[in-house]
Amino acid sequence: MSARKILTPEQKVAILREHLIEKVPVSQVCDKHGVSIVNFYNWQKVFFENVAAAFERKPNSANV
Repeated sequence: MSARKILTPEQKVAILREHLIEKVPVSQVCDKHGVSIVNFYNWQKVFFENVAAAFERKPNSANV
């Protein structure tokens, strides 16, 4: 039985970045980090479903 690796959100983003920005093939990224391809694509789906939040305008005292 293999131990499951618990990755932080920051580590998952770094892994996604290797493929999306640095153009490393998914299979190589997954092999390098010991991640299943299914998990990689699940993280990518969640990432793109939630990335719009990074562009939301948040009210602050300067904008009021």
